[in-house]
This record gives sequence, C-alpha cells and structure tokens, in this order.
Amino acid sequence: MQHLLLTVVIELRVRVIAILAILILSASMTSARPGGEGDDIRSMQCGGSCHSDPALNASSAATISVGQPSSNWAGLLTTVTVDITDFPESETRLVGVFLLTNDLGAKDTPQHEGWTIIADPNGGMVNYIETRVANGETSASVTWTLKAPTVAGNYDLLASIHHGGVGNSVSIHGNSLTISAAIAEPPEDLPRLASTFIPPSTRSLNQETIITLETEDVTNHVVEMRVPGAQPITLDIVDGTFTIPPAINPGSIEWRATLSGVGPDQQTPWFTLIAKEEGWQADRIELYLQAFALLFLMTGLVLASDRKPKEEKIDLVGVMGLPQPEFVPQVIPEAQRWANPVADPNPVVSATPPLPPEGLPAGWTMEQWQHYGEQYLQGGFK
Repeated sequence: MQHLLLTVVIELRVRVIAILAILILSASMTSARPGGEGDDIRSMQCGGSCHSDPALNASSAATISVGQPSSNWAGLLTTVTVDITDFPESETRLVGVFLLTNDLGAKDTPQHEGWTIIADPNGGMVNYIETRVANGETSASVTWTLKAPTVAGNYDLLASIHHGGVGNSVSIHGNSLTISAAIAEPPEDLPRLASTFIPPSTRSLNQETIITLETEDVTNHVVEMRVPGAQPITLDIVDGTFTIPPAINPGSIEWRATLSGVGPDQQTPWFTLIAKEEGWQADRIELYLQAFALLFLMTGLVLASDRKPKEEKIDLVGVMGLPQPEFVPQVIPEAQRWANPVADPNPVVSATPPLPPEGLPAGWTMEQWQHYGEQYLQGGFK
C-alpha cells in the first residue's frame, strides 16, 4: 500500500512540474513581445531581434515621417519630430519608435553620426522609445531634443516603428523615408544657448521648476510656455532665470526662448518637460538573482518534503480520490500473553537477609531481622 501511495505522489509531482515548465516556456514561444522591451539605445536590427526573428516580421500599414530639424546650426540644440499616421489595429496599442541615421541595421544610431540626444520623448536620452497610441486614435507624434553635429554638412535621418497586431504573434515594422538635414556653421554673433546648457526633461510632481538660461551673444530673453496643443503664455524672466509652476498630475509642458542680440533674433525649439510620479525601479540583474533564489528555495522545499516520518499518513482523499488507509491495532489474546511470560529486565532484589533454619532468634522481630539479620548470620551476636 505504501509503495502505491509513493508512486501516486511522484506522479503528481511530475505533473505539477510539467505544468509549471509549460507556463514558463509559453512566454517565449510567441514571436512578438506585447509587453515591449523598454526604452534603450538600439539599432534597427535590434528591433527585429528584440521583438522577434527578423525573418518573421510583417510590414506595417502605418505611415511614418520625420520632420526637418527645427534648427540647422552646428553644435546647437534642435528638435526632430516623428509623426505616425494610419496606425492599424493593435491589441496592446504599444508602438516602439526608433530614431536612426540609416536602415542597414548597424552603426545606425544618431550618436554614430555626431548627434547628441539631450532628451527623448519619454524624458530619457535614448534613440528607441515605447509609447501607446490612445484608444480610438490612429496617429501619434514624438519629439527628440538633439544637439546637432559640430561639423557642418548633410546628415541623414529616418525613423522605424515596431508594433503588434490583432490575433497574430509576429512583430510588425515599418520605416519612414530618409531625410537629409543640412547643418551649417552658426555666425559668430548669433544669439544662442550656450553649448553647456542642457534643458531639463523630467521633474517630480508638486514641485516648481527653476531654469537659468546659459546663453552667448544675448542681450534680451523672452520665454514662452504652453500645454501641448494650447496657446503659449509668456513667463517672467529675471537675469535669465524663470520659474515653471508645479504639476499636480503626470503630464508634460513645453517651453521655448526667443533670444535677441547683435545678430538676428533666434527662437529655440519647444523643449518638453515631463512631470512623472516617482516610480519603483529595480536593476534587471537583481530581479534575475531573486528569481534564481526563489527557484532554489522551492527546490529545497520539495526535497525537504521527502523527509517525512514513515508513520505519517498521506491524505490523498481530496487530491487523488484514494481511500485513506486505517490503522488497525494488533490485539494479543490474554491466554497467549500469559503463556510466554517475559522476564523482567530489571528484577527487584530483596534487602531482607534469609532466615536461619531454626527461624528467628528468640525475642527478635522481623523489623530487627531486616536491619541486623546479616550481622547475626556473620556471628556478630554470638
């Protein structure tokens, strides 16, 4: 019976392990990754290898376009906007957007051509970001803030997108046409932001943001602020410093400066400032270590469960539908118990000396004999 129960328990454990293995492996059996990969510096080839095998990608029906940089001065700040229209149906509405310099899948990030990413659309400093197209919408627009290459010349830019579809497991991708941006040397007296100035891209909720402009060849500033899509308002600025009111809810605002000096007036691009809630962050390596630790812990619990006393009964009534074996005590008949008496392993030895053949000495009591009988037998009272 015990052998049968042990076999059932082993089979049950094997089934549980098999089910867990299927659940773990099923996450990697599809080609697309609906949860995305996260913002990072990625080449377009990574867009295939990160989301699926490049050979399994499908073409997107969306239209992607890259706008010309807002400023074409070498070494100065500018913005580049990627517009996505005719976005197709998607279960997750998640789309990954690449800002690239070629479609070769290697050395294609803006940094390879001398661009510096100051802020991406999500507030980071990477060329690949993930965003969601709102339900009911078929278009999206994302903007990068860049510092143009320091060497004048023509520079190519393009965008690529990756997203999922409906009812399929392949990654869908599409590319924009390549544009050529003509970067020129700025005049010596051009009013400009200093090369060391970096506009902030993120801030916390309920905190005002104080920004001090660093400029060159500038005698006057005008700063405007707006909520995306709304009319701008003019902010007070003193000695190149202005304050942006705090944000109560997550969202973004835009600001720009008009710089005046000896040379022609210059208007900076609209800089985006994103207000975010402080989120929980964890290093991916630490998460992997915790996962392995949990795996070892569960393995230890399974191994420890094998070390049960033999007398412990296994309740399988509710699990496998097997009856619980009952313990029946063995009853030994009374006659059999007395037929084979068992000697006492620790017999009690009497402390009373044996009486002499003639009996108790005259005038002695048994109590006296118990105490002095041994001395009498040795002749102590003769």
